[in-house]
Amino acid sequence: MKCYSEQLVNLMERTGSINSEERELYLYGIRQFINVLSNFLITVVIALWMDLFIESINLQISFLPLRIHAGGYHANTKIKCNLFSFSLVVLSLFLIKYIEWNYLFSLGMLVFAVGIIIAWAPLEDSNKPLDSTEIVVYRKRTRTILLLNILVVLISFFSNIVMIYSSITVGVFMVAVLLLSSKIRDYRAELKR
Repeated sequence: MKCYSEQLVNLMERTGSINSEERELYLYGIRQFINVLSNFLITVVIALWMDLFIESINLQISFLPLRIHAGGYHANTKIKCNLFSFSLVVLSLFLIKYIEWNYLFSLGMLVFAVGIIIAWAPLEDSNKPLDSTEIVVYRKRTRTILLLNILVVLISFFSNIVMIYSSITVGVFMVAVLLLSSKIRDYRAELKR
């Protein structure tokens, strides 16, 4: 990944598309883009293997915007982050595929997750601190995104479209798990002090 991003930024410098002062910014942006793209492609491959392509798209649409704004657990290295993300995707897809989805279970899972998200989001992490303005803005965005997810879940409940309500419920639930994981890590760190 470093090699490709370096080569691309070198090419951009040689052609005059960017100047040398912007080099580090573009390197960072390209690396982030490649990381997000590779995670997305891995998710798609796993989903295709599990015959859950549509569900994985629903999962990503519900999870990613909520995750970005709600905060929660952040790994302290790229390798840990990628391994954790990969594990989360696999776990999510297994939940979608192998749980016996019914209204009561899904509603219970959703209520649990919504309660945690409303209570704690946005939750800063030691690896991603938030200032007071970000907290206000992210709280509002988190609740708006959460409301949209809940509405889609309810519509799909009443329309009996399991592939939609199961994947969105799992996406919301995973955000709650990340918030809970961050709280547990902070609590353990506090006990060690």
